[in-house]
Amino acid sequence: MPPTLRPVQALRLAAARRQRRATYRRRVEVRSFATLDDGALSVAHPHGFFSTCSVTLVELMRASGPVDRVDFSRALPLYRETPDGCRWDRFFAPPRPPFPAGDPGADLQGLPWSVNSRYRHFDLAALAPWVDAWFRPSEEIRDRAAALATRYRIDPTRTVAVWVRGTDKAQEFDPSSLDRYVRRVRWALRTGGVDRVLVQSDQAQTRDALLGRFGSAAFAVEELPVATGGVGLHFQALPGREDHVFDLLATVVMMSGFRRLVLHTGNGGFWTVLLRGHLRGVAQLW
Repeated sequence: MPPTLRPVQALRLAAARRQRRATYRRRVEVRSFATLDDGALSVAHPHGFFSTCSVTLVELMRASGPVDRVDFSRALPLYRETPDGCRWDRFFAPPRPPFPAGDPGADLQGLPWSVNSRYRHFDLAALAPWVDAWFRPSEEIRDRAAALATRYRIDPTRTVAVWVRGTDKAQEFDPSSLDRYVRRVRWALRTGGVDRVLVQSDQAQTRDALLGRFGSAAFAVEELPVATGGVGLHFQALPGREDHVFDLLATVVMMSGFRRLVLHTGNGGFWTVLLRGHLRGVAQLW
């Protein structure tokens, strides 16, 4: 049987989930983070990369007119080191028609707030045309993902990835305990046909703790930076941060093809699922 919780833990988690769902239902108004001019959707969102992707998806879905290109020149200012940095076309392939038509009154499936809810509540089939048209990884990203897989000798059919968000994520809601992630990964190692563990976290203490728990079976992508405090990496003026976000997307593209995934709740986990296209082999913790 999969890992279970003691009754008191289960009751506390259920109460916390009800509170979070009530909070999201109260967030009725979705702010606009983009302008549409002559087919160009210009996104302005000064937060993390995958948060910006979620906002861009929302703005495409509710666009009031045809969109043929996305402009990131006002997005991701916290990552940009050069005026021409963080271009959309470095991350994603040229958009591929036919483009789904935006609708200002569209059912956004609760986006962007519900990325902190259960991924199984999303209609992934309905979102797939948007992802396929606008968010296919660029050739440069795919090449980088392949290079990382080669460097770390990764067989995706034998690997489980565990992704735990730390730093500022606790400001949104109480995250799952590390022990819950460990139980899920051990369950995958026992029953899922996998024998290696990719540990992904933005928190140094969390990453190191998980590497210690799984021993020689575990590894991390050393190219990705980690923090030791409670400030998100995207709020820190790290050298090479444009390359860091590039490597992060490449890592997520690589992970999305793994046999098993144990994911945090948030934009990063949500986009791993969107790029994967399904929830088979995915355990989401929140």
